[in-house]
Amino acid sequence: MDTGNVDKTNVDNDLYLPQTDSFWEMGKYNRVVKRCDDGNKLTTDLVSMISERAELEKTFSKMLKGWSKKWSDYVAKSSEFGSMSSAWKAIMGEADASAEVHQTVHDELQNDIIPAIKTWQKTKYVKSMMHVKPTKDFDDEFKRAQKPWAKLYVKVDKYKRDYHTATKNLKMAETQENNSKLDGSVPSDQRAKVAEKLERCRKEKESAKSKYNEALQELNRANPKYMDDMNDVFSRCQTFEKDRLVKFREFLGATEKCLDLSNRLQSSNFQQFSQTIKNCDADKDLSWWSDIYGAGMKMNWPTFEEYTEAHRTLSRRVKGDIEKENPVVVTAIRSNANSSSGVAPVDSRLSTNNAAFNEETDSASASPYMGSYHQQVSAPADVSPSWVTNSWTNDYGVGTSNGGHSSLPTYQSSYPPTANPFYEDDDMNNGDSLSSSHQPSHQSPTSAGGSSFDSSAGVPVRALYDYEAQEEDELSFKQGDIFTKLEDEDDQGWCKGRVGNRIGLYPATYVEGF
Repeated sequence: MDTGNVDKTNVDNDLYLPQTDSFWEMGKYNRVVKRCDDGNKLTTDLVSMISERAELEKTFSKMLKGWSKKWSDYVAKSSEFGSMSSAWKAIMGEADASAEVHQTVHDELQNDIIPAIKTWQKTKYVKSMMHVKPTKDFDDEFKRAQKPWAKLYVKVDKYKRDYHTATKNLKMAETQENNSKLDGSVPSDQRAKVAEKLERCRKEKESAKSKYNEALQELNRANPKYMDDMNDVFSRCQTFEKDRLVKFREFLGATEKCLDLSNRLQSSNFQQFSQTIKNCDADKDLSWWSDIYGAGMKMNWPTFEEYTEAHRTLSRRVKGDIEKENPVVVTAIRSNANSSSGVAPVDSRLSTNNAAFNEETDSASASPYMGSYHQQVSAPADVSPSWVTNSWTNDYGVGTSNGGHSSLPTYQSSYPPTANPFYEDDDMNNGDSLSSSHQPSHQSPTSAGGSSFDSSAGVPVRALYDYEAQEEDELSFKQGDIFTKLEDEDDQGWCKGRVGNRIGLYPATYVEGF
């Protein structure tokens, strides 16, 4: 019984420990070999990562440029002015500078860092038919280093199993012997066989244990060389991997320097940007605006002007429901050798009245000859009083002279009554009465008798000036042309006539009776 207990204790102590995940186990070096393949894959992934970052830099640069152009166009067309407009533009200028920097980062990543990594990878991880060549070499070296030790290990494992089986059989034999002793019905010969079997199991156990111990001792003697061989290969793998780690550090360091914008964005640009913002001065901007568009603008206040020959504008209303202005501007006055009026050539010039009140009014008191500027026509000194006083019948309340010569108009303000906030009806009525009271008593021969003719054939007239038609229903003619007047002057200063086979309208003051 005591022997059995001792044997049981020894068996428990000698039980072989289960396999671990140690590098020294058979085949566990494959993780070291796989690390070589992983290094190649990591290199490829590093290239992909940097390539994506380069594309992001390029995209961001493009977005910055688009953003800058969009808002630069907006500022150019907006109502912003002065130093504040410069501040807006400074932001867009910073965006353009940043866009150039990010484009430079993209170019360096794509043209410098990525090609360097690919070149190193091609040299480091030489491709074979199925695998990377260093991976295949390391795997073969590990197999050669582990092969002798692996044979001993297999032998130990076999003797271990034999010893465990013999120990199990011995325990079963001991149990049978104890049962036979307690059972008196068991024949003596049967008891003898059980005792014989027990002795045989003890011998087998001792033999298996001896072989097992010998195999372990042999394996232990081979362990140092095995470890040296494995360490030698593992050291080369470590050196191989260390080279990768060192190179990766260089590549990532170069990438970090490339992405470091602090060395690229010049401080002078930001200083200029900051100074532009600080230079924003609301008072200066408002003062500039006042001088250009507001109360600080210069004004050509009305002064006494002596009568001079100048441009004047004729206009008429288009017949229809909708009225619109169609001014006719006298661009030149030339003498006509055949004309009896004796009008001498004169130079024309434009009045300097403010254009802010140049809009023509529709009221009865406003002159239809007022255009975009207040314009006057001066009469030469040698013109007879009858020519001067008999002019612009329907516009200024006086008759039309013989031949349709234009005469001096009554005084007409360049400001439309509706544009004058101080205008009152009484003022206009007084002005009309005053004007009427000073009108000459001369009358055109046509004013007493209505129309100067009733014949449908018309009356011949001679052109005093050149005139180019401004609309389809108007006539064109040159100075000295003779054509037919079909109708007298209307309330807008136009006559109907015929030039050749064309019938149309022309300014009454541009012709004289023939």
